[in-house]
Amino acid sequence: MAAILAYQQPESKHKTGRIKVKKMLSVTLAGCMAASALMMSAGAANIPNAKDMSVKQLAYMDIVHAPAALKDDILSAREKIIYGNQAWAVDGALSIIRKDGSVEELPEFTDLYPGWEIPEHKPAIVTSDAANYSGRSTIGHTGNVYLTRASSTVNSKSFYSFTGDDREVGTYAITLPGTSYNLGFYDENSYRDKGWIPSLSKGEGGKITSQEGVRYSVHASVPSTSAIGYARMKVVTPASDGNINFWDVEDR
Repeated sequence: MAAILAYQQPESKHKTGRIKVKKMLSVTLAGCMAASALMMSAGAANIPNAKDMSVKQLAYMDIVHAPAALKDDILSAREKIIYGNQAWAVDGALSIIRKDGSVEELPEFTDLYPGWEIPEHKPAIVTSDAANYSGRSTIGHTGNVYLTRASSTVNSKSFYSFTGDDREVGTYAITLPGTSYNLGFYDENSYRDKGWIPSLSKGEGGKITSQEGVRYSVHASVPSTSAIGYARMKVVTPASDGNINFWDVEDR
């Protein structure tokens, strides 16, 4: 009996040791989990809150290394700036024509916003009326267009679409519901604008040098502080002599 007891006692010590080791492992594991939770909590606390940042602060953040939770806010802020008070063009495609016929070249999008991308928008046409669509030989349109306020999230609806033929195509407002309007030429092939011109006056507009076979559409809106309503818009090509001052005198 004594021999049996002498044999069982060491075994009991081993069991006790294993229990102590298990307890130590459990404590260590719990400590690691707690530390990890604290690190995650600290990391979450370090992520800036978009509500506490200005549009400019968000827009100019490094989107590549920004927290995933902020990337949509960064893109939204950039779109507000892109369709803000600064005119721009892509590859020199778009220019302003003033009332006196003078042409004003626009800065390049890539120079103004290096590393940014022009927002992609699916086209939205005001009406399916065939008169608002033209082929290569019949570019030109005059009609009333209801202008809504500019939005950074919804592209204003296009009121005219045409296929390019390497000619210049101009658009301007004959009448306005307020004092100014915004104008954009949209490339239906890439789903992106070729240029943006804010705060144009009545009788002023923009012209684009169209490319053969490329489908374009024209959209307009009014600034956020302007009255909404109908404008009389005109789309024209240069006269037979190629004169770039192709606004009708009575429309100025």
